[in-house]
Amino acid sequence: MSTAHNGDAVVHAAFPYDGPHNADTITEAASAVAELHRYLNNATRSSTLTASELASTLQSLSRAASGYRQLLDQLRQQVGRLEQHGAIYSDQHPDDPQEAAKLRDLARETLDRTRADADALRHGLDTASGYLSRLGHRPPTA
Repeated sequence: MSTAHNGDAVVHAAFPYDGPHNADTITEAASAVAELHRYLNNATRSSTLTASELASTLQSLSRAASGYRQLLDQLRQQVGRLEQHGAIYSDQHPDDPQEAAKLRDLARETLDRTRADADALRHGLDTASGYLSRLGHRPPTA
C-alpha cells in the first residue's frame, strides 16, 4: 500500500481472525465495516483516482462483497437459532408467539433475498473493475 496503513494489519490487530468471537466482537466488527464505508464515502468525494487505482479499489470492494453471501447465510442461520437464547416475543404483541415467529421468518426471507443483491453487487464491481483495468493514462503534454 502507498499509505502508512496496512488495511489487513489494522483489521487483524482489532479483530483477530481466530477469535475469540462473541456477540461484542461481532457487533463491533459490523460497526467497523459501516465506519469504513463512511470513510470511503468521504474520501472518494474529493480525491481523484487513476483508472488503475479505481480498478484496484473496485476489486477490493468486490472481495468484500463476495463475502456477504457467506455472512448473510450465517446470519440467516443465527436467526433460526434465536430460541436458544429463550422464547422470542414481538415488542408490539408480546403475548402472541405466532407474531414473533412471523417476524423471525420474515427476517430469514429478507436475508435470503439480500444474498442475491450481494451477488449482483459483487458482479457489478468486478465488471466495472475489469473495464477500468484496461484503461491507462498518457502523460500530459507540455
